[in-house]
Amino acid sequence: MDKRNEKTRAALKDALIDFLKKKRLADVSVSELCLAAGVSRSTFYSNYQNVSNVFKALVEDFAKETRSLNAQLRCRKCKEEAEGKLPYCIAVRTTVRYSNVVREDCFLPFLLSTSEYGNNYSQILDPYLELGLSPEVASNVVRFQMAGCHAAALREPDDTIWLETQESIDAFIAGGLNALRARQDGS
Repeated sequence: MDKRNEKTRAALKDALIDFLKKKRLADVSVSELCLAAGVSRSTFYSNYQNVSNVFKALVEDFAKETRSLNAQLRCRKCKEEAEGKLPYCIAVRTTVRYSNVVREDCFLPFLLSTSEYGNNYSQILDPYLELGLSPEVASNVVRFQMAGCHAAALREPDDTIWLETQESIDAFIAGGLNALRARQDGS
């Protein structure tokens, strides 16, 4: 991608971030995004198909700043950085740039389908499949775990309560995985 396209894409993403401070994603039009970014509609369409694609690009950017989903789902100590990146729940809680992006209803489904997460989805499911879950059930468990972490991270503003919440969620997840192991072993 050449420098002009990079600048255009950055301007469109910045404009969308600004709009999300005032309105929902579904209410942002291509015309107003172009006007705010200072680009023509034809330039917009040479870079993105629609506003949702700009949003997906923001989700991809956020995903690149967080630890991999595989590491996230196996975390024992979510407070620590892995791979030089923040744990997902900490990134959701502390992000400034993406604070309104992570609050959009479509954020988590888009995140789970991003190339950052989606390309390794079968590897993410493998440990759950090894516990005897079908691919459909394993996928649902992953989505349940991520949705719970996401909702809790957005809900609790108090850092002291958050630390206790985080430890409780980690214990809950570990207990659930242990229960699945025990079920598989016939215990």
